[in-house]
Amino acid sequence: MSSRSIAYRIGCATMRARFSGFATAVLGAVGQLALCEGPLAGALIAGALALVSPWAAAGALAGATFGTAVGAAGMTRSTSAWRHGLAGYNTAIVGLLWGGLAAQGDFNLPLFVALLALCAAFDEVFRQGLARLALPVLSLPAMAVAIVASLVLAAPGTWFWVDAPMAPLGWPGLAGAGLLAVGAMARQAPVAAGWATALAALAYLGILAWGLDPLAHGELWALNVPLASFAVQGVFVRAPRAGLAGGALAAGFAALIWIVWRRLGIGDVAPPLLMPFILGVWLALAILRARTALALWHAARALRAAMAEDRALVALVGDDDPRGAADPGPTTADGARIDLSDERLRDSLQCRRAHWAVCAELRRAPGEPGAAHRRLAALERRGWLRAAITTDIHGRLRRAGVRDPIELLGRIDRTVCLDCGAHGDWPPEPLWRRLDPRCPECGGATRPDVMLWGDQPAPAVNDALEQVVAARGVFLVLGQVAADPWAARVLARARAHGAFVIFISNESDIHGRMPDDTVVRANESRGLAALIGAAIVLRRLWPVWPQRRSPRAWI
Repeated sequence: MSSRSIAYRIGCATMRARFSGFATAVLGAVGQLALCEGPLAGALIAGALALVSPWAAAGALAGATFGTAVGAAGMTRSTSAWRHGLAGYNTAIVGLLWGGLAAQGDFNLPLFVALLALCAAFDEVFRQGLARLALPVLSLPAMAVAIVASLVLAAPGTWFWVDAPMAPLGWPGLAGAGLLAVGAMARQAPVAAGWATALAALAYLGILAWGLDPLAHGELWALNVPLASFAVQGVFVRAPRAGLAGGALAAGFAALIWIVWRRLGIGDVAPPLLMPFILGVWLALAILRARTALALWHAARALRAAMAEDRALVALVGDDDPRGAADPGPTTADGARIDLSDERLRDSLQCRRAHWAVCAELRRAPGEPGAAHRRLAALERRGWLRAAITTDIHGRLRRAGVRDPIELLGRIDRTVCLDCGAHGDWPPEPLWRRLDPRCPECGGATRPDVMLWGDQPAPAVNDALEQVVAARGVFLVLGQVAADPWAARVLARARAHGAFVIFISNESDIHGRMPDDTVVRANESRGLAALIGAAIVLRRLWPVWPQRRSPRAWI
C-alpha cells in the first residue's frame, strides 16, 4: 500500500471521527433541553419535539448545530462540556423559538444567525457572571435573546415571536412526545424523572381545576414544573431526601412565578417561557444551600469546642483514585480469594509471589496529592490537626507534607520483613519475580508493606489508632473512605469513645454514616476550608458553650 493511500485512509478516518464527535455534541445539546446527557437522549428529545412541532424540532437542531460549531471554534468550555452539548443548548432554544417564524415563511436567515450569535455571546457572559454566585446559567441566555429581540424588532407592547403549529398528530402525538421525554430523563435519573412526571400531572390537574385549556397552558405543566423539579433532583442535588424536597420546592416556585406572571398581566406582553423554571431552580438551590450552611454551623461548633478544649482533631481520608486503596488480593479460578495473611505468606513461596505481583500493579501511577491533602498538611503545620488516618497506600498525605500519617493499609513504596518487621526498599523486578527476596537483617522472607486479603494492620498502626480514638476528639471523614471495612472499624471505635463525627462529601449516599453524625455536603477540599474557617471565626467571636449532639443531618 502506497504512502498516499495510507495518508488518504488516515485522513478519512480522522474526518469520520471529527464528524462523529460533532454529531454527538449536537445531539447532546438537544438532549440538554431536557437536562439530559448523551446522543441517545438527544435523539429522544428531538423525536419528542418533532411530535409536538416539526418546525420547532428543525429550528432546535439548527440552533444546536450553530452553538456547537461556535463552541468548537472558541472552545471556552472544556472539551467534556462541549461533547455533552453544553455549548449548544441555549442556541437550540433560540432555534426552537425561530421555528414559529419559519413555519410562516419568514426565514430571514441573516437575522436568525445574528440572534444565534447574540445568544452564544450572552451564554459566555452570563456563565462567567453567575459562576461567582454559584448559580447555573440554565436557559437564561436564550430567554435574554427572546426578550431583546422583542424589544428591538417588535412594535411596542407586542411580542416578536410566534408559536409554531402545534400537535400535528393531536393528543396521541403529544402523549408520544411525553413518553419520549420522560424516557430520556429516566435514563439519567429514574427517581427524579418519576417525581417530575408526578408534579407535572399535578400541575395538569390544577389547570383543569381552574377551567383552563391544558394545551394552551402547556408551558406550565409540560415545561416549567417538570424541568424545575428534574433540574434540582436529577442534576444538581443527588442526595435522596434533599433532592426530593428540592425538586418539589423548585416546581412549586416555578408554578407560583408562572401564576404571578399571568396574574400581573405580564404574559399579555411577554409570555413567561422558561423564566419560572430558571427562577424556581435558583430559589430552591438557595434554600438547600442554607440547609448546608446549617450543617456547617453544627460542625463548626464542634470544631470550635475541640480547639478550645484541646481535644484531638483527626482526619480520616480515603483515595479518590481507584488504584489508591489496596486490592483485595488475587483469586482462584472459582473466584475465591487467596489467603495472604502473614502466616500463609511465611509458609508459601507461591503466595508471596502472588502478593508481589498484585502490589507491583498497584505501585504503578501513584498519583499526586490533591487539594484536600494539602489543606490537611497546612492544618497540621498550624498545630490544629492531631492525626491523619488514611487508606491510601501511595503516601499522598506524606508527599503533601503531613508528618507520620497513620496508613491503615500500609505503604506501597517499601517492603517489610515477615519475621523481624524491618522495612526496606523494593528489589529489582527480576529478583522478586524469579527469586525469593530476603531481609538483610535476619534473613526472613519479605513482602510489600501493603495489607491485602486476610492480613491485619501492623502492631504499630494498632497502637497509634488506639491513642487517637481514645482521645474523644472530632473526626473529619472526607469522601467515601468509610466504605473501606478497616476505616469503618476505626470510626466505630472512635464513636464508642465519644468522638464527634463529621462527614464532608458531596456524594448522595455516604457509607458509614450514623444518625448522630453531621454531614456537610460539599467538595472535600472546599468543605474542609469552609469548616475550618467557620470554626476559627466562631472561636474568636463567641465563648464556648456546651456541645450537644447535632440533629440528624437533612442533606
